Amino acid sequence: MIQEGATKGKKADLKPEMIAYGVEGFFATLGGLTDHDWWEVTPLEADGVAQPLTRILNRMDPLQRQVFERYFDPAMLLLAVGMVVAPRLKAEMYLREEQQRQSLENARSRPTPNPVPTSEQRQANADARSDVVFRRNDVIEHFRQRPS
Repeated sequence: MIQEGATKGKKADLKPEMIAYGVEGFFATLGGLTDHDWWEVTPLEADGVAQPLTRILNRMDPLQRQVFERYFDPAMLLLAVGMVVAPRLKAEMYLREEQQRQSLENARSRPTPNPVPTSEQRQANADARSDVVFRRNDVIEHFRQRPS
C-alpha cells in the first residue's frame, strides 16, 4: 500500500480518496446487512469523514501505521464481499422463511390423521367393541352347538 511519491525510509501519505472509498464501503455494507438505505453515505459525506481520518492516519506512529496498512486491504476485501453476499444471503433467508411459513399453513389446514376422540366417541367405540365381542361369542357358541 505504499503510495506514489514515497521515498526510501518515508512512506507517502495516505490519500483521502482511498479512505473515502473505505468509508463508503463500510456504510454500504451496513446498509446491505440491515436492508435500510439510510446507512449508505454520499461521496460528500464519506469525504467529510475521510479528510480528518486521513490526517489522523498520516500522523500515526510508524508501527501503528504499518499495522493499519497491513489490515486495510483485507478489511476492504471483507467489506466488498459483504456488499456482494449480504443481499443474496438476505434473499435466501427470506425464501426459506416463506417456505417454512407456507409449510406451517399447509399443515394447519390439513385435518389431523388421528384426532383425539371425545368422551361420547370413546363410549361409542367401547360399545362397538363389546358388540363385536358378543357377536364373536355368539358365532363360537353357534358352531359348538351344531351337531358334528
